[in-house]
Amino acid sequence: GKRPHVRRFLVQNPTMRMHAAQVQGLPPHVTDERALKEALEEVFSAAVGRPVVLAYVSICYDAWRFRKELPRLVERLVTIEDVRIGAYGPEVADAADERRQLVGKDAPRPTSREEWLKAAEAGFRQEVQEMFGMDEEGGASKLRCCNEAFAVFSTAGDC
Repeated sequence: GKRPHVRRFLVQNPTMRMHAAQVQGLPPHVTDERALKEALEEVFSAAVGRPVVLAYVSICYDAWRFRKELPRLVERLVTIEDVRIGAYGPEVADAADERRQLVGKDAPRPTSREEWLKAAEAGFRQEVQEMFGMDEEGGASKLRCCNEAFAVFSTAGDC
């Protein structure tokens, strides 16, 4: 059957499943991934009796509250990336609606792709920061943890 092949593949090709632990029961205010990483490293280290180092921690956020805004933000991000890879140039700014959304109503017409990207990225970053209440340290006062996070271990031996 396929099972021996699957087992051999998983042993030879470690996946995230083998390097991550799902942590549940987190309160909504837990949004600082650095602090959570440090706390989980202490807990895991105490549990196994030796230092455990996490590669990173990824908190699952309650994005449902932003469901109306997220599709527009994703579309803007895709457009910015399309311009970055050359799918179309700064002439995209000539489309009035798209230009207002990506760069701003009163922004002068960009003269180059780089100028357009710089303005579009700055506007996108500002909107995301305002939407999520982000501060200089990366905290986001308007985001809420939806009860869980994933702790990704640096090595499979720490799992």
